[in-house]
Amino acid sequence: MKKTLLVLIISLMYTSILYSAQIYIKGEYVNFRDAPNGNKIGVLNSGIKLDVLEQKGDWVKVRVEGWVYKPLTSNSNSGINKPKSISKSEPDIKWYKGGTLHKVNAISWQNASYDNKLATCADFIAKLWEDGKLKYHINNKINTIDDIYPFAIELVACLNEFTKKVENSQENRKLYENQKVSEMAVLCMLSMDWLK
Repeated sequence: MKKTLLVLIISLMYTSILYSAQIYIKGEYVNFRDAPNGNKIGVLNSGIKLDVLEQKGDWVKVRVEGWVYKPLTSNSNSGINKPKSISKSEPDIKWYKGGTLHKVNAISWQNASYDNKLATCADFIAKLWEDGKLKYHINNKINTIDDIYPFAIELVACLNEFTKKVENSQENRKLYENQKVSEMAVLCMLSMDWLK
């Protein structure tokens, strides 16, 4: 009995230490991966609280706590539909079409729609992929345009962070009117270690 109680106390102490560090998602649509630079297993939205389990360089292993609607769950994975990409599940919607922000400044980016931003980022990534400019850990995950989708989401989030509006409109104009989105996209991709 004393051994069991001691093991339980140590276990509880370890668990409280393990979960003592908490962080919050600050970007939009942050990819949730199975390993550093690994496969995407989900997307986390801004403001979600996470418990930190471990850190490796710029990556943190986290635990998410939340609720899901029980009828949408199962006790086994048999018979569960695999996730589909946008273009396969809705062929008439092309998420990568219509990007027009390739040569604009950051102010135009700030005022653009999310769909336009996503399509523009897909174009940036597709061009670099075609030119062989992406590092292997990114390049080997892209075989079709739909494989670019999670990377385009990450690039949009990075550019949105780099181009956050300043409340004072004159300051915002001074800060961003000469900043080209294409150059900022390259900086984002360099900071995420995507480029050779």
